[in-house]
Amino acid sequence: MVQFSPQGQIVGQITGHYGLHEIYAHLFASMFLFIMSLISLALLYYYYRSSIFKVQGIWNGIFYTGLIGLGEALEHFFSNIAIGNMFHYLHLISAPLALLFYYFGIREIFQKKDEGSEMGYKKILLLNIIFLVFVLVSITLLSRFSHAIWDFEIEEPFILFTVIPTLVLVGMVLEKSKVITESTLLLASLYIVTIGVCVLTLTILVGRQADINKNISIYIIAHQIQNIFHVVIGTALFTMVLTLAQVEKILDTIRNNKKIEN
Repeated sequence: MVQFSPQGQIVGQITGHYGLHEIYAHLFASMFLFIMSLISLALLYYYYRSSIFKVQGIWNGIFYTGLIGLGEALEHFFSNIAIGNMFHYLHLISAPLALLFYYFGIREIFQKKDEGSEMGYKKILLLNIIFLVFVLVSITLLSRFSHAIWDFEIEEPFILFTVIPTLVLVGMVLEKSKVITESTLLLASLYIVTIGVCVLTLTILVGRQADINKNISIYIIAHQIQNIFHVVIGTALFTMVLTLAQVEKILDTIRNNKKIEN
């Protein structure tokens, strides 16, 4: 749990982070990602209003990206084992889910408008609720069986179980994101977000496994990369949403060109 000394310095987390005073940067960087995600969601709603469900993949991708930052930060603020672990597993589960939704988001943006059948508002809302309930139930169960915050006996099997699906998702997102660079440089921010979340997800897994195996050097490197990409992704998210309204016109042109070619 984060505590402050009379001099205003953080105590209690330094030892848990192998003496790394970058805990300050880690907390601020992860909260920066969460706050920028909230701002991005607000702007996205401002642009689309009731049509927000036309960009479900991006909307949910940003939402779960924000939960990565929230979990990363708040897991350090609670000494209660159950609550601390809920936030800890929140960021572990949210990372691959964010990847999954960015994959769908890229498909939504670049596919032709006449492809597939559009889902109704109620069905989309139901699916979102199901995903959210899945996350809440998962983190509750995982924290319920943990005997300490960062309980390696629970965490290591969880990481080993999720690493292969996560790597598959990373590959799918990287492959699908190629269409971004082939289409327009104005979507560079979306490309940075997708690549950034891929890197962040992998470094989270590597960092946790390094912590479990007490490999301090790898843990330190992974932690620093996480701090960097929290800030990079948060900034890219904000840029992406700001330019989304202008980019819509370009995307319409891209879709029409593809339709003519086919």
